[in-house]
Amino acid sequence: MAAASVAHLYGNGVPDEILHGVAQRHGFTLAPQGTHPAAGNGVAVLVSASMDGTAISQALSQPYQGYVELTSAEDQLTSTTLEGIGARKLCFSLTTSTAYTIDSAALVCDALAARGVLTPIRRPDVELALHESISNAVVHGNLGLESNMKGDVGNFAKFAQELQSRMVGPEARRRVDVIASWDHEFLDISIIDQGNGYDESKLPANMDPFAPAGRGLAIIRSLTLAMNVTHGGRVTTLRFLT
Repeated sequence: MAAASVAHLYGNGVPDEILHGVAQRHGFTLAPQGTHPAAGNGVAVLVSASMDGTAISQALSQPYQGYVELTSAEDQLTSTTLEGIGARKLCFSLTTSTAYTIDSAALVCDALAARGVLTPIRRPDVELALHESISNAVVHGNLGLESNMKGDVGNFAKFAQELQSRMVGPEARRRVDVIASWDHEFLDISIIDQGNGYDESKLPANMDPFAPAGRGLAIIRSLTLAMNVTHGGRVTTLRFLT
């Protein structure tokens, strides 16, 4: 993509051959080892072998447009991440297993707070809504587990067993992308999974936060100005006031 092709690529714990492959594949400029981006010097993307740890926490305050986890040479940047980077949005792209095991909602909120977008007053609502959305993208999207399994007490043990099984299966390599953009009025955050999706037109207009299943969507709607589900159920966009 032309807009993203001017991006400078930085590495964190990623082998040189993988970095060179990503740079060549997408037309990125590979930044010298050990350097960091400077504000106003164009689009910057950090490719990391892991999204956990002190190094990533420190990088959240630096002017990257993209934070991408790549664990092997087979991993690919998704089209949504490339489009977001090209549009200079804030982009996170994680494997399903990482999005599930770390506090990825807090990671995104830390980056937004560092950019002056998220105040301490607004952060709790944004973080909780984002946590529920990412959880849905992981469990019901990429891992393909039905919400009614979790809500049924009799099936909960089976649900937990199946969750652990799929977390070490091929489904765990599917990606969750989180794309954020903002202006003086609104903060929009899209959560994109690679699951089979669902018919978003069948979502009830009013959801019961105390129902045995589907509570997450009810919580999200209560915390946002708007929640839109598109692309066959694979994209959920949350809107908040800035």
